[in-house]
Amino acid sequence: MLARVAGRFTRADLRWRLRDYVRGLLGRTTRKNGWQLAERARHRTPDGFQRLLNSSVWDADAPCVTTSVPTSPNGSDRAVC
Repeated sequence: MLARVAGRFTRADLRWRLRDYVRGLLGRTTRKNGWQLAERARHRTPDGFQRLLNSSVWDADAPCVTTSVPTSPNGSDRAVC
C-alpha cells in the first residue's frame, strides 16, 4: 500500500516519514496521537509527522489507488483516494 501512495510525495524524506506514520497507525499502539506515533517510530518529537500532515506538498490530483480487496459479491474493486 505504501508503494502506491508514496509516489504522491516528491521528496524521499517525506516518503520515509509517511512510512513511519502509517506503520504507527496500523501498529498495536493503544493511543494513536502524535507523540505516541513518534515514540513508536523512534522520532524525538512529533513535529515531522505534523509537518507531513499540515504542510507537505503532495499530488492530490493523482489517480486514486485501487485496492485489490473485493468489496462486493461480484468481485469488483474499490477506489481509495
